[in-house]
Amino acid sequence: MDLDHLDAEDLVQKFTESLESPTNQPLVIQFKSIINNALPIIESHWKEEFFKARTDFQRVCYLLKAIESSTGKYKRGVDKLGLSTTREELLSGNGKSDGISRRYYSYGNLAMMEGDRNSSLAAITKSVFYATSPKQLARALTQRCKLLHQNELYDEAIEDGLKVLKLLSPQTEIGNIHLILGHCNLKKKMFTESKSHYIQALAILGRDNSAGDLQMCMDAEKGLKQCICEENNNGRHPYEPLWRCLRSKAPDLNEIEMKMASSASEANKSESLNTKDSKLLSVPNNILRLKYSGSAECGWTMEVTRNVSTGDVLLVEKPWAMGVWKERTKYCYYCCKRCHNLIPCSNCPHVGFCSEECKRSSKEAAELPEDGNKHIYNCQGLCPAIIFDESVESIHTAYNCLAKVPPRRLLDYICSTGPYAGGRGHQAFKGAEEIRLDPPSVFDPSDYSSIAFLSACSEKRQDGTLEYFTKAAIFLAFCLYLEGYPMKWFDETDIFFCDPSSSDSPEIIPASWIAACLLYHIQAMDINYFGVTESFPNLSCTEEFATSVYPTISLINHSCNPNVSVQCTDKGVAFIHALQPLRAGSEILLSYKLPFYYNSTQDRRASLQSQYYFNCECVACVNDWSKSSLGGPERLLCHNCMKVFVESKEGCPVCNSHEAVWMLRQFRDEVIPNLKRFLLKDICSLEELKYATTGADSVLPFVQQPSSIYYQWKDLYIDILGSIYDNRTIEPWAADDISESS
Repeated sequence: MDLDHLDAEDLVQKFTESLESPTNQPLVIQFKSIINNALPIIESHWKEEFFKARTDFQRVCYLLKAIESSTGKYKRGVDKLGLSTTREELLSGNGKSDGISRRYYSYGNLAMMEGDRNSSLAAITKSVFYATSPKQLARALTQRCKLLHQNELYDEAIEDGLKVLKLLSPQTEIGNIHLILGHCNLKKKMFTESKSHYIQALAILGRDNSAGDLQMCMDAEKGLKQCICEENNNGRHPYEPLWRCLRSKAPDLNEIEMKMASSASEANKSESLNTKDSKLLSVPNNILRLKYSGSAECGWTMEVTRNVSTGDVLLVEKPWAMGVWKERTKYCYYCCKRCHNLIPCSNCPHVGFCSEECKRSSKEAAELPEDGNKHIYNCQGLCPAIIFDESVESIHTAYNCLAKVPPRRLLDYICSTGPYAGGRGHQAFKGAEEIRLDPPSVFDPSDYSSIAFLSACSEKRQDGTLEYFTKAAIFLAFCLYLEGYPMKWFDETDIFFCDPSSSDSPEIIPASWIAACLLYHIQAMDINYFGVTESFPNLSCTEEFATSVYPTISLINHSCNPNVSVQCTDKGVAFIHALQPLRAGSEILLSYKLPFYYNSTQDRRASLQSQYYFNCECVACVNDWSKSSLGGPERLLCHNCMKVFVESKEGCPVCNSHEAVWMLRQFRDEVIPNLKRFLLKDICSLEELKYATTGADSVLPFVQQPSSIYYQWKDLYIDILGSIYDNRTIEPWAADDISESS
C-alpha cells in the first residue's frame, strides 16, 4: 500500500487497525490456530458431534477436550491451552509506548495541517493514551491543549493546560501554555486568571529573542491589554460555550409512582391467564406484569395491569452492561459522556475517562454490580483481544456482562447456593426450557439473576454462529483469567468437566463453567442488545457509540406496529413509554427494527428471522402492511354506533355522527402543525410533550390502524421526546466529519 497517497484520517485508521484490530492480535491469531487444528484431530465429523450438545456447558467441554487432546497432553492447568500466559508477553504489543504515542502525534499534526479537526483530535488523544513517560505525555497534552483552544473548547483546553504545567516541559512550551490559558480564560471572562497567565507567559517568553517567542510575546501583550480593557468595561456577561454535551436524566421512578398512586384500579388478575406475580423493580407501581405467551417462540412478555394513556412511562431501567469501543477517543468509558479531553487509563492505552471520579469508580471493585462500566478485568492491554471480532457487537458487551459479577456471587448463582439457594441454576448448564419456566420472584435489574434469565435462542442457531461463539467464549474466559478473575483450569480441579451441584460447590470456579456462562451471554447479547446513540441537533443526524443490554426491557416482544417505544438517556438509562392508549391486560410491544412502513413484509420477516430467529406474526405482517397501506383516507370508528367508516365530510354513513371526523380534522389542522412548530427549537419542553400526548389521546380512539395520521404524529412525538431526553452534543465543527461518513 502506498502510504504517501493516504490522508491523515486514513493513516490514523490503518495504524490503529494494525495495533488494535482483533484480527491482528497475536493472542487471537494463536488461539484460532490452536482451536482450528485441534477439532479435526479428535473427529473428522466433529461438527455433527458438536451440534449434538444440548447445553452451552456441553459445547464448551467438547472444544476444551479437543484442545486438551491436541496441545495439552503433557502440560498442566491453563498451559494445556497452548497459549502465551504471561502479562509481559501480552503487554509487549499492547501496552503504553512512547514510540506509538509519537506516531499518533505526527498523524495528529498532519490532520491539523489538512484541516481535519476530528481526525486530529482522535490521533492526539491516542497519543495521550499511549504516552508512558511524563515528557511524552506533556508533549501530547500540549498539542491537544492547542487543538482544543483552536476548536473553542476552552474549558477542556484549560484542564489539559493545567496538567501540562505540572509535568516536565521546555520553558518555551510552558510559556506557550500560559499564553493559551490566558486566551481561554479571557474568552470565559475569567479576567483574574487570564491576566495571571498572560503575565507568566510574558515573563517566560521574554527571556528568548527568537522570532517565535517574540510573536507569542506580542500575542500575550495584546491579550493582556484586551483583558484589562474588558474588565474595566465590566464585560462580565455569562460565557456560553459553543460546544455542549447535553445529558438528560430519565424520569424518576419514585415520582412516577407518586403520580400513579391515585390512578385507575388494576385489571382483574383472574381474567388474565399465564401471568406471573414477579416483582419488577424497574416498573412503577406494578403497572406491568410478566406473562407467559404460551409458546417457546414468544416466551415471556409483559402486559399492562391497568389502563394507560399515551406517553405514560411504564418502565425505567439502568443498563446491566455497556460496550464502548469504536468511539473510545470521544466517550468516557465509565459514564459514556462525550468528552474531547479524556483522562487516559493509567495501566493501558485503550480507554479514557471524563473525570478523575469516573476513572476511580471504574477501578473500584464492588460486592454488587453498580452503575457504569468497570475497567478491572479488561485492562492491562487486553482490550483489543477481548473484542475478538469487531463485526460481532455482542462479544464485548457479553464479556462486560460477566466481568462485573463478583466471583462469589457468580458461583452461588451457578450452584444455587447462598442468596440463590433453591434456585433452578444457570441456563448455560440446564438449558432454557428448565430455567425459563419461572422468572425470579423479584426481577431486580441490578442482580445477576435478571440478566441470566434472558433468551439466548441456542436451539435455533444452525448457521455456524454457535460454533464460532463457543470458540469466542473459551478465549474470553482465558482473557478473564489473565486479568485476574479467579478460576481453575483442567487438572487444577476434579470437576472441570462436571456439571455444577449445590451439594458440592467449589471454592474457586472451574474455567469451563465461566466459559459456558460467557457462551450463554454472547448468544443472549446477540439478540438482546440495544444501540446507544448521540444526536447532533445542529446537523440533524445521529451516530451509534455504544451497545447496552437491559434485563427487563429485553423481555418485551416485537411488533412491526409497536405500541410502546424505548428512549435512552444519560449513562444509558432507558425508559419505556406508551405510544397509544392501552387497556388493562394489553401486551406491550416494541419494534426491534424500523416500523412496517419502511420495508415490505417479506423484507421485515427475513431481517427478523436472520437476527432474532423468529417468524414475525404481528398484525402488520399478518395483514401485509407496508408504506402503501398508509395511502388513502383514514378509517374511523364511530363512537355513537360503533361502526367503522372511511373518512368523509358527511361523517358516519350509518348514524350521521360527525364526532370522529371533527376530532380528526382538529388533530390534523391544529395539533400536527403545532408539533412541527415545537420542533423548530433545539429543545422542547415537557409541557409541549404533554400537549402531544393529550392531543393523541383525544383522537386515537377514533382512528383505525394502519393510519397515516397516527404515524405522522408518532414520528413528531418521538422527535419531541428525543429533543428532551436524547444524548445530544452541539459540536459546530463536526459537520464535515459526519457528512463524509453518512
